[in-house]
Amino acid sequence: MPVDTRIKHGKLNLRLVNHADWLTYYSVKYYSGKTGEFRETWAVPDRPTPLQLKDVRVQAARQPHSAVQPAAAQHAVQPEIATIAESSVINLVSDLAARPIEGAFFAPGLAAVIDSTGAIDGASGNLSDCVYVDGSSGPCGTASPTFVDQEVPAGTVNGLNRAFTTSATATPQTSLALYRNGILQKIGQDYTLSGNAITFGAASVPQVGDTLLASYRVAGP
Repeated sequence: MPVDTRIKHGKLNLRLVNHADWLTYYSVKYYSGKTGEFRETWAVPDRPTPLQLKDVRVQAARQPHSAVQPAAAQHAVQPEIATIAESSVINLVSDLAARPIEGAFFAPGLAAVIDSTGAIDGASGNLSDCVYVDGSSGPCGTASPTFVDQEVPAGTVNGLNRAFTTSATATPQTSLALYRNGILQKIGQDYTLSGNAITFGAASVPQVGDTLLASYRVAGP
């Protein structure tokens, strides 16, 4: 449907309807008392924000308008599409810059990891490996701790021996709960711990008939 409007003080304000999913072409005819008449084509993209004339103008030669033209020319204006610079497309350069790029080790079929530069790389390692959150890989396994409950430390209870050992190393050391006759012993006060070696203090040496029990955690595989 033809629409007439005026350019006032070099300003043009039009509300155009986009009839396609991406671009709608408009045939535009200019009238001027000084330069005569000419045509050009606009390619209007689907954009929610206002556009400037340079954003929709198709780079085509101006066509002088004559009062007498062939009938076919009056009804068909073929747009001449030329190369459009990336900087002329709204938000294209910034949108491309915001997208991650392929890293040097990007490859199909591998788990994607983000390298130190922000690029997308393929995880390295064997196909049976597990990928960790830092992007490295290694054999899959469990990191769950193992619990040892009510173990009797190895060592002679005779009132003289102060050295005893557990079958494994408590990890962490603070997980060791050592009981003598049901009374919880305090590390650093009643005994010291080095690896799996327990050394009782002089005032806390287990006496004949005493019972020792130890419960602790061990790091999983």
